Amino acid sequence: MRLICCWWVVFSGLIAITGSGGEPSHLTILYTNDVHARLLPDKEGRGGWANIAAYFKSIKQEVESEGGEVLILDGGDMIQGTVVSSVFQGEPIFEVMNAAGYDAAVLGNHEFDLGLDQTDKFVRLAEFPILAANVRQNGRLIADAETLILKAGSLRIGLIGLATNQWVYGETLEFESPSSAIDRNIVRLEKEADLIIAMSHLGLEGDRELAADTDGLDLILGAHTHTLMETPEEIDRTLIVQAGAFGQHVGRLDLTLNSEKDEILDYHWILVSIPVQNLPPDPETKKVVDHWEGKVAVEMNVVIGQSEKFLQRDKELRAMVARIWMEAYQTDFGWQNPGANMQDLSAGPIEVRDFYEILPWGNTLVILDLTPAQIRDILEAEEFQIGEKKTIYTLITNSFAARELVERFELTEDSVHRIPVQARDFVIAYVRKYGRLPGID
Repeated sequence: MRLICCWWVVFSGLIAITGSGGEPSHLTILYTNDVHARLLPDKEGRGGWANIAAYFKSIKQEVESEGGEVLILDGGDMIQGTVVSSVFQGEPIFEVMNAAGYDAAVLGNHEFDLGLDQTDKFVRLAEFPILAANVRQNGRLIADAETLILKAGSLRIGLIGLATNQWVYGETLEFESPSSAIDRNIVRLEKEADLIIAMSHLGLEGDRELAADTDGLDLILGAHTHTLMETPEEIDRTLIVQAGAFGQHVGRLDLTLNSEKDEILDYHWILVSIPVQNLPPDPETKKVVDHWEGKVAVEMNVVIGQSEKFLQRDKELRAMVARIWMEAYQTDFGWQNPGANMQDLSAGPIEVRDFYEILPWGNTLVILDLTPAQIRDILEAEEFQIGEKKTIYTLITNSFAARELVERFELTEDSVHRIPVQARDFVIAYVRKYGRLPGID
């Protein structure tokens, strides 16, 4: 389908086209990505899946009453990031998404975190198709399907799922290049569909490369980089959009199509802040959310300390967490990789729940024996200084970062000391004891 430019006006949330040479079709896509299991609003009141679901259902009713069609899609990383996801292995998230009315989703990298048996379970639990064309295990497709044709009124919408191999660890997983997966499927999709959409968990740069390197895609719904795109990008007549993260926004894309001529006549993209004001939560979704959150509230909604100020996840908080580990095991250095913390810590009371959401990954701790040169390679940019001269220094970090450092420095097993304890447990214990996080020297 070709994207063309023409005059348009907006009415009642839909785009009307005149002079198109035929009756246009209206399609509204409601899109989330990288929600990371945020069932509830955060401490600032942003997000919340019950409100997202209410918005979905209200827009679906409105658009369909005006003769349009609606698709509700998700770009992956549905799990990992909250207590409920950590305690119940991601499974409640799919029950919530079922209630919210999703039509399809794509596998994100974090859907592989808990092992392929659990990934398979997610695919079974979801009452909507989960796609990924480019990842297999010993030749077996992991997702429900590579592609999907969804009917939306008279329109046929072709979807293809694309998963990233970044931060996925599994010796039996085989990732095909996204462009190759497109090339294998595009001719068939062009014959069967009026509009072809890549549901991509590749990140914005990966999406740009995909748009430039392939032919036939009309739209890329992006994810992985948590990019909040206020306006779409257009590369070689392919639109790219992404809607941030954590359920704080829903992306709404209104398309006007001429399927007879394979043309996108026009489009309109907005980011809708969640919660939508004066919109009550969807009762069905709220019931599921309340059920699962109620199971963890007694243990997790417990105040254990106080933060005097807002702490950024990749600045103050990152150093504080590493310092707690270092003090607990008396190592020379403690280190967290950038991005290890999922979220910031707001000023005010600190709850046990906070550290399940800051450190949701289930990583354990590892102590590495490293040379001065290796220490400098890791820490130099952060202005750490090596004091006394030693041949070997010890550094404690999380198991994810340790895996990458072992590969990078080709460390032998006798330089790696694994501690089978959850990384977050020491942080929770420290705050319970002192009522605060440590300062930064």
